[in-house]
Amino acid sequence: MVYKIIYTPLALIDTDETAEWYNHEMPGLGKRFLLDLAATINIINNNPFTFSLLDTNIRRAGLRKFPFVILYFIEEKEVHVLAVVSTKRSKRFIKRRLKKRY
Repeated sequence: MVYKIIYTPLALIDTDETAEWYNHEMPGLGKRFLLDLAATINIINNNPFTFSLLDTNIRRAGLRKFPFVILYFIEEKEVHVLAVVSTKRSKRFIKRRLKKRY
């Protein structure tokens, strides 16, 4: 079953800012980040229950080549991407971010 992927505005901002930062560090690296993100989203789309639970209904999927995780929840036939955050972020930051779901 394929799920519909829905990004929250904050997740889109996370993605854009991270890609921009990587491109600033090295031209083309932002594109590689976006490709890695897209590959992980594709895996989530095909089987969203594969990844471990972070909270009661929130799951986390790590990117393969970059130190980032995708935080999401599943609702019927939809996957809601809440955030794309660095693994170096504190648990406190992540908890605050999850409170701002929409």
